[in-house]
Amino acid sequence: MAARPALALAGIVALLAWIFLLDLIFPLGVAAGVPYITAVLLALWLESDRVRVGVAVAAGLLTILGFFLPEPHGVGFWIGLENRLIALFAISVTAVLGQRLLIQTREVRERERRLRAVLLAAPDAILTVDADARIESCNPAAGAMFGRRCELLIGTPLSALLPDVDADQPPASRLRTLDAQRSDGSRFPAEVSISRFPRADDEAAFGGRTAGDEPGTPEQVAVVRDVTVLRDAQQRTLRTQRLAAVGETLAVLSHEVRNELLAFRIGLKILADELDPQASKLIADLQASELRLSRLFEDVRHHAGPIRLNPGPCRLTEVWRRAWNACDRNGRETELIECFTGAGTNPGDDGATCVADAFRLEQVFRNLFENALAACSDPVRIEVRVSREEGLNGEALRISVRDNGPGLTPEARRKAFEPFFTTKSDGTGLGLAICSRILDAHGGSLTLREPASSKGAGRGAQFDLILPLSGNASTAALREMIEV
Repeated sequence: MAARPALALAGIVALLAWIFLLDLIFPLGVAAGVPYITAVLLALWLESDRVRVGVAVAAGLLTILGFFLPEPHGVGFWIGLENRLIALFAISVTAVLGQRLLIQTREVRERERRLRAVLLAAPDAILTVDADARIESCNPAAGAMFGRRCELLIGTPLSALLPDVDADQPPASRLRTLDAQRSDGSRFPAEVSISRFPRADDEAAFGGRTAGDEPGTPEQVAVVRDVTVLRDAQQRTLRTQRLAAVGETLAVLSHEVRNELLAFRIGLKILADELDPQASKLIADLQASELRLSRLFEDVRHHAGPIRLNPGPCRLTEVWRRAWNACDRNGRETELIECFTGAGTNPGDDGATCVADAFRLEQVFRNLFENALAACSDPVRIEVRVSREEGLNGEALRISVRDNGPGLTPEARRKAFEPFFTTKSDGTGLGLAICSRILDAHGGSLTLREPASSKGAGRGAQFDLILPLSGNASTAALREMIEV
């Protein structure tokens, strides 16, 4: 490829030499400009600006040099000078206009290249439509959005992709949100903007002749944006706002009801001390009902209200041991097994230390332990395994809590963190939802997964807690408070 410009340049140089030799043998006079102009035009095909300027200058110098050659048929001095000046003028005008045309061509190509890059990179579908409302061209995003290759979209009626668009309406009235349709028939929400190409009556606005005046120019341009994610985000925001309002109401309501239940509890205790043993059983049942109701309102209050953390240095071994000791295990055969992977560098350091709210984490561990105790039959074996891993926000701790119970069904795994879902007869269904929010507020996560050594229900349940070692608790808690 590199040899072609050199060969073309050699040909132009040879042409200049041949023209000068011809002018030397047969003086051309004013006609000398014509062959030299041919050489200048040929030089426009070369990429180098220096070569083109050099050819034009060489043609001009050779034309001037030809003035000193004898003119044909005894032409006088002034006529010969006039002929050479005319030839020189023609060469100069050709070189200047040719160079300007070449520059404009380059600018047009560069604009086309940039426009093509924009169309290729645009996330929105861009379609050009002809007078029959059929697609003439499209960008790759259109093929990805509608589930069909671009070449297959060409010739497709616009109504096949945008069924709600009325082709009889003027384009200016088609700026709205409607449903678009993929090739498989599924629909999705989209923002559609349809505008027409500029016409001759838009000349003043565009400063001259417009593309719409050319025959074969597309009639309209349609820009389609998939707003599925945006609409889902808006709906989530609305749900969050509604839940926040409901949460504030429930928090106030649960607080007031809890005060009334406290008075009810005190009254029941006084009655139990004064009545006979037969009535005391009824009082005990009422007290149990009051306790369950108090627990329900307490869970609702924790679930509805914002999670406020008081983070600090936290030894997780002490936290889960306190939670384990607080569980009701009277008369049951239970065992808590602790495993540590990747212990700290200091002697006696088990590696289970991070920056967190110890009180909140104790609430999480107690909930997990109580769920395991309720699900497992004796002997109960609960394993707590701690390891370190590299998370998205730096180093983090993974605490896995696994029991030897019957495990969870696929439906229970899917709904485990949904509010008010429970598999216990006396459960509120808010425990795991609250635990998940507590871990989220710490910048971590709580997940339920099937133990690696089991398949299906009946092999125990395993909950994984991810806790950043430091730095994310306060920020995540602040975000939690703002969102709620």
